[in-house]
Amino acid sequence: MKYINQPVIKKDAYALLSGKPVYTDDLAPADCLVIKLLRSPHAHARIKSIDTGAAKRIPGVEAIFTYKDVPASRFTLAGQTYPEPSPYDRLILDEVVRYVGDEVAIIVAKNEASALQAMKLIRVEYEVYDAVLDFTKALDHPVIVHAEEDYKLLCEIGNERLRNLHSHDESIVGDVDQAFAECDVVLEREYHTKANAQAMMETFRSYAYMDTFDRLNVVSSTQVPFHIRRMVANALELPKSQIKVIKPRIGGGFGAKQTGCTEIFTAFVTWKLKKPCKLVYTREETFMASNSRHEMKMHVKIGAMKDGEIRAIDLYTLSNTGAYGEHGSTTVGLSGHKSLPIYNHVKASRFVSDVVYTNTMTAGAYRGYGATQGQFAVESAVNELADTLHIDPCELRLKNMVQEDEVMKQYYGGTPYIPNVIMTQEEIEDAGTIADWLSSRKKRKVTIITPKKGDKEKMVELAHKNALMVLTKDAEKIKLEEKRTTGAMKQIADWLGLASIRRAEAYDISNTSGVESVGSMVVFEDGRPKKNDYRKFRIKTVKGPDDYKSMREVLTRRFTRGMRERAGEEETRGFAVYPDLIMMDGGRGQVNIALEVLAELHINIPVCGMVKDDNHNTRGLYYNNVEIPIDRHSEGFKLITRVQDEAHRFAIEYHRSLRSKKQVSSVLDEIEGIGPARRKALMKHFLDIDKIRNANVSELMEAEGITENVAQNIYKYFH
Repeated sequence: MKYINQPVIKKDAYALLSGKPVYTDDLAPADCLVIKLLRSPHAHARIKSIDTGAAKRIPGVEAIFTYKDVPASRFTLAGQTYPEPSPYDRLILDEVVRYVGDEVAIIVAKNEASALQAMKLIRVEYEVYDAVLDFTKALDHPVIVHAEEDYKLLCEIGNERLRNLHSHDESIVGDVDQAFAECDVVLEREYHTKANAQAMMETFRSYAYMDTFDRLNVVSSTQVPFHIRRMVANALELPKSQIKVIKPRIGGGFGAKQTGCTEIFTAFVTWKLKKPCKLVYTREETFMASNSRHEMKMHVKIGAMKDGEIRAIDLYTLSNTGAYGEHGSTTVGLSGHKSLPIYNHVKASRFVSDVVYTNTMTAGAYRGYGATQGQFAVESAVNELADTLHIDPCELRLKNMVQEDEVMKQYYGGTPYIPNVIMTQEEIEDAGTIADWLSSRKKRKVTIITPKKGDKEKMVELAHKNALMVLTKDAEKIKLEEKRTTGAMKQIADWLGLASIRRAEAYDISNTSGVESVGSMVVFEDGRPKKNDYRKFRIKTVKGPDDYKSMREVLTRRFTRGMRERAGEEETRGFAVYPDLIMMDGGRGQVNIALEVLAELHINIPVCGMVKDDNHNTRGLYYNNVEIPIDRHSEGFKLITRVQDEAHRFAIEYHRSLRSKKQVSSVLDEIEGIGPARRKALMKHFLDIDKIRNANVSELMEAEGITENVAQNIYKYFH
């Protein structure tokens, strides 16, 4: 109790007030080599060649390193507890650059001037790739941000990197659909929060040196020194015992410095050259090549009774992690798990999240850590609900928000760990033996106590109530999930007279007047989408809007490929696995096409059609030349609807992506003076067609090869 509620003089208070060296750059040795980083001018490209010959001849330059010189071990820069939920998707330098600002080369010199002069003389040839810049279009985009084979995950986060899906999560309490059905008022709103730049006083910076024990020392303006040690160890393929990280006073962090930025480079250079070096980010580098708040779009659905009782909340969050995945899955989790539990009186709530990769600057930790975005969305929806119900917003919140001693559903969960103190309601036998065993596991003393009075006793009672609530809800959740997945599959099997269905494949066609026709194949196993097995087909042989012929092509390609994979004639890519049921988007015509293809290939698989009514809503199943009427309130019907909607979504998104590419080309090609070279230069400079449309003549002339006359033509075309 010596220091509780007592003023304590900070150890560095005098140094701060007197202007003594206390920050990272103040402490760096005078003979530190200076590091500068050459950064990519392209959002997505492969480095074809790097010529550093002229740059190395600059007086004062000690070394220049490229992707060929660094270890090939992937790591994450997220300052998170091991095992990190963030993917290991980085190299110190990579052959592929994934955003404007990504590191291309490390220049090491005796002074900053020499380093900057050398940077200008490095010649890099790039193979420029298409980029995905709009995070709302990133999922299943033709451009894949991380296609590398050595991509690594330590945790299950719902990652499907080949779909640009960094992570996916769902959390459900109660029967959400039923709760909404009982509501008098249901509102649906969408909210968008942008990426915010960090603006701490002291930018990212660090220096490194070797001590007399040949140990690598890294001094860093960081919030997470022990995590930095692990990052450096992973990146350099060194044991952590060989690395020491020192954290002096930080001139502002705000969460941003939970991500490593400079430390990997200073550590690498010092380890290679055995000389001290430092890297100080400029303000520009901090804004363009460090980390930002995650940009998010949140769809909120909220239902209530006329008296203001909120019955259900449904939140979907789409988050942009940028080019690399630091803190992606954890920040998005807080957007729902910090916002929804406040309204703990609801009968049901659902939180679903997707985090996507794009070719933009990486996002990371930022004050509020995802909760800020979610709170903004949910509370904005509550305000709009109050306005709709003509109820004071404060009164609406007081009626529905958590009260003292109540449980916050959706908040509790996570991986269990061994605490220092365990409190129980009742005395337990062999408490000493159990405590000793736990202490040995934790490698630190663990105490078991049974409080009999005071706040600790109340705390144990509340924990008991919370545990009962969580266990009850988990059991309900499991039963509900089984009902809507495996139970729904069984219902469909019963309707069709099949013994069982585990795997179902659904197919759809999408086109606009026959332009860019595509087909989709989505897979559901045990009633759940298996997105790794989804496939898309670009129609090759059919001209014009002929859905039947297009479907014939899709099915023929899918099953002939499956036959070749089964025979060992081709590398297996998932087509060798056949479904228990094929579900066609449509009725008799689509079903007959599928049956004809299967008959020609001598494959026996049941086929049904998912029939829609005049309003384009799912109506029933077509099977064995009969439309089977089904209960619209059944879980089987809901599953059929989900399958049909998913097949349609997957097809139409692929179709749109192809059309958007074509439209960009066709629009620019219509302008006098624009050929392939100038079109490419415009897209390289402006990145998307909307920016070209909104640019003035002077801005258009900034693109390579665009003369004043051509710029005038472009401007006149759009205005």
